[in-house]
Amino acid sequence: MDKEEFKELVRTLDALMAEAKYIEYLELCEPVIDIGLELQLFEEIMLIMRHISECYYQLGHVDIAIEKLAPLKKLVDEYGSKADYINFLNLSFIYWDETTDKEYAGTFLYEALPLVRQENDKPLLRKILNNLTAFNIMQGHFEKAEEYALETQQLLKEEFSTGVTTAVTEYISPTINYAMILEHQNRLEECEKVIQQGFEILPATRLISKLNLMFTLSKVRKKQQRLEDQLAILLEARDISLQHTFTVNSIEILKELIKIYKANDDFEQIIMTQAMYIDVLEKSQKHAWKSHLIQNERLNSLHIDYRTSIDPLTKIHNRKYFERSYYGYLKGEQHLFCYINIVAFERYKEAHGHLAGDDVLKTLAKRVSDVFVAHGGLFARYEKDLFCGVVSGDAAMNQQLVIQVQQILTQMSVRIVASAICFKKRDGLVLTNLIEQAKSHLTDATHMTIV
Repeated sequence: MDKEEFKELVRTLDALMAEAKYIEYLELCEPVIDIGLELQLFEEIMLIMRHISECYYQLGHVDIAIEKLAPLKKLVDEYGSKADYINFLNLSFIYWDETTDKEYAGTFLYEALPLVRQENDKPLLRKILNNLTAFNIMQGHFEKAEEYALETQQLLKEEFSTGVTTAVTEYISPTINYAMILEHQNRLEECEKVIQQGFEILPATRLISKLNLMFTLSKVRKKQQRLEDQLAILLEARDISLQHTFTVNSIEILKELIKIYKANDDFEQIIMTQAMYIDVLEKSQKHAWKSHLIQNERLNSLHIDYRTSIDPLTKIHNRKYFERSYYGYLKGEQHLFCYINIVAFERYKEAHGHLAGDDVLKTLAKRVSDVFVAHGGLFARYEKDLFCGVVSGDAAMNQQLVIQVQQILTQMSVRIVASAICFKKRDGLVLTNLIEQAKSHLTDATHMTIV
């Protein structure tokens, strides 16, 4: 595959992301990372790795999405631009914002802000400012939120006045955020104008955005003591949210309606609305559980499940897991790659029996894997009688590890050849190259040294 063919493949993968086909994307993308690294198409690989984490996030696996940011950051640090790093920080905020550590999530945005100002990338600056607006709204810091919201609005006006083509959807989130700020500050007339502008630009398909605007407008009407209008808005919003099964919006709207009916002592409506509320909660729990099961089943088919990442005989990691995960173990600047091969293993099994052969594999795997794991590394059964390991460390640690491995190999009842390659991060990103280099330096285990 040449560079143009690979870029065409990336465009095909992008189409899957645009269609929200996250499982399909994961099934296709991870095996191509090595190819892109070998072609040195680091920009495309960073995009793929970013999309991988986004897939897990969209599938509801926030912990895995955060885990997938680690290898992405390594690549960004090595080959990325400042804009790549800013996008990484923005993505980190989005994922961590889904956890309980909201304050930590915000640190990514505050780190990104001065960087993006230096870059003079206005669309990216607008994205960071809008997220900072939302973050400060959620934290209850409305004055700070307004500062960021006004700067976001100013950037949009500048883009419009200079003829820059900006998608209508880019205006929606800043409009909703600003409306929420104005409503909280009781600037009701201004808020109403902003909401009206939002309705005017809103595409018919953006129903959740419409519901957010309607809910804010209902708060305005309540403060204006236009309670009949407030009720009418909430009833329309309720019908839209229930019809399209927007659970979060439905719960929020129904809770507000119950408050209104309780204030009016409308017991019939209270009973009916509470029944709707309970029904939505029950359905959402069933749907969430069903979705969780379906996603887990499909993710397991990607060999992410523990059982399918483990070699059944030796109980250490298999080739699939090693190829997918090894670059995540390149944690420093210097690394060690070990390649181990049992010589004439088939003849050994013929002479001593298959059970004896299995015992050799299990003993070697267990003892050498323990050494690598103790040093924070990864060891796997790569093929029938082939094993690979990778670890990060300084020269002294690498030497100590090789001596330990050599002692294990020389005590085995079979002849073993092995090689140990010391490499830097840039050289070690392409696994196939490492393996070829290791094969060319194979020597008897008794003479094993670091190359």
